[in-house]
Amino acid sequence: MISYLKKFLATSQVMVVFVPNMEYKDTLMQISDLLNRDYKKILYVSINRSCSALISTFEQNKMDYSKFHFIDCITKNESSSIENCTHVPSP
Repeated sequence: MISYLKKFLATSQVMVVFVPNMEYKDTLMQISDLLNRDYKKILYVSINRSCSALISTFEQNKMDYSKFHFIDCITKNESSSIENCTHVPSP
């Protein structure tokens, strides 16, 4: 999958990835590592995990998430103190 994404990203600026739940964490880390190396800004729209859960996963795996801006479609509380996160009503 990662080799396909590298080829795809060479010709496109936007990517949408659907990942089965069982493979989510490993695939998330692989894709994030790939994007972190090649891009200055990354937008992550999450419809199944909150910003805090995603950031926790990044921290547990010692991944830099400073280039990411998260759009959180899960969390109902919009008064989050997470700077690189925007909460939106469910899509």
